[in-house]
Amino acid sequence: MRAAIVGAQQGKVMYPEFKRLSQAAGCVGYTVWLAGRHVCYVGRRGETHIERFPD
Repeated sequence: MRAAIVGAQQGKVMYPEFKRLSQAAGCVGYTVWLAGRHVCYVGRRGETHIERFPD
């Protein structure tokens, strides 16, 4: 998941590839909070990871 996020932030991974990589890593969904400047990723077993927007 980390490689997919970093690649997307750097513009090296576009959405179709990001989707494939995140699914392979076990991500089943995510919520983007623009005002809060973060994304909450949800895994297959309900685990979550919050990724803050880079400055």
